[in-house]
Amino acid sequence: MHKKYKTRIGAAMEEFLDLQKERSFCAADACHYMEQREIAVNITTVYRHLEQLVKDGILVKFKTADSDNQRYRLAGDVSRCQRHLHLQCRRCGRIQHMECSFMDEIYRMLEAEYGFALDCETSTLSGLCRECRGMQAEEE
Repeated sequence: MHKKYKTRIGAAMEEFLDLQKERSFCAADACHYMEQREIAVNITTVYRHLEQLVKDGILVKFKTADSDNQRYRLAGDVSRCQRHLHLQCRRCGRIQHMECSFMDEIYRMLEAEYGFALDCETSTLSGLCRECRGMQAEEE
């Protein structure tokens, strides 16, 4: 088995990813994490690491409807993510897997009505999670 050369940036990226279990993030988030740990890195290097992780199947890259920025999330069990949508809280960034019995019906309806083939692995619905809705209600 081929071992990859470990760099300080690579190790910091692994630490950062360990903290992102249920959240999505962007390259700037990873840069900020490294800057807080006094690791000098430029955004190009971070993008290069992230793109390699996407290629290796560790991350999934996607865009949200409300931003042109690329977002990333841990791929986890990829077999699960190809057949359901993802819910992302636009306040805290948490990702939830929308595993429900009617996904096959949604697939059929989109194909029949619109000729559209849904790509669930990168499809994300944006809104507020239960916790953030509660915090927002308290703030109002």
